Amino acid sequence: MNETQIELLVSILAVLVVLHTLSLLIKKYHEYLDIKFTYRYYAIRDRLANLVLQGKLDEKSNEYSGLIDVINYHIYSLEKITLTAKLNAILEASDRTLQTANDLSLENEGVRRIVRDLLSNTDAVIRRNSKFEISLLKTFKFLLSASGKTSRITNYAKRPVELSERIEQKIHDIQDHVHA
Repeated sequence: MNETQIELLVSILAVLVVLHTLSLLIKKYHEYLDIKFTYRYYAIRDRLANLVLQGKLDEKSNEYSGLIDVINYHIYSLEKITLTAKLNAILEASDRTLQTANDLSLENEGVRRIVRDLLSNTDAVIRRNSKFEISLLKTFKFLLSASGKTSRITNYAKRPVELSERIEQKIHDIQDHVHA
């Protein structure tokens, strides 16, 4: 090997080390965000339990049981790993949250605040977990539709693209609930 080849090899190795370090930092940052949102859900759940302990909410009420189920499902859904599973879990949790918010009378001020915070956190989770995927899938869908071609890839990408579009709709629905 001559000197130029050695310099090139060292440069490539340095770039690989930097890229690997960057990928580790990004992974840790995403783990941090998952923990942050999970703890927000735990805090919301604790506030709901405090309403029961203070006698401001009946543990057997629809508000308590509906919200506790939704909050627990959100905590569970943050552990999803694959893109499609993550999108499905986020959508299902969002559907449950909106349905619960619609079903509750929300006469109790403490419950209204909890629902508002639950919807706000859900909105933040959706945006955090799906922003990149939605953009990527929309670009992929645009490129495929522009080419006019259909293939197994088109069929494979159809479900995540549809999910991403539903997520955007859920974001708007949740924002409407929070600002109402």
